[in-house]
Amino acid sequence: MRRATALIALVALLVAASVAQAAGLGKVLATNTAHGREAIASTAGSIDAPRAMYVKVTASPKQEVFGSYSAICSKGTRTKTRSVDFDGTSPVTVKVQASIPGADNCSIGAAGGLSERGAITVKVFGR
Repeated sequence: MRRATALIALVALLVAASVAQAAGLGKVLATNTAHGREAIASTAGSIDAPRAMYVKVTASPKQEVFGSYSAICSKGTRTKTRSVDFDGTSPVTVKVQASIPGADNCSIGAAGGLSERGAITVKVFGR
């Protein structure tokens, strides 16, 4: 009985920590998953008056991933684009740099790929 109670408490703690971590990145604006050998997933989302934006690439099984994002931001009649490539061992979280500080709106397109067989998920967050 003690083991079951301890296991339930541990699972609840892990779920709470996961939710808290995701909340720190903000709202999920877009997500996509792909499976297979050297799989590639892409997604896009937008946010008004962004304070912070992130791209997170997760692979299963854990492995080297590569990715990129493009942020197209506007303020008034001005529009500017910023593109960045990144890589690392999954999970990789990258802070998206707005192409215009204090933007009225930003659209973020992101893609990620695997170096081996598996599943890859790309998420765009914003707050």
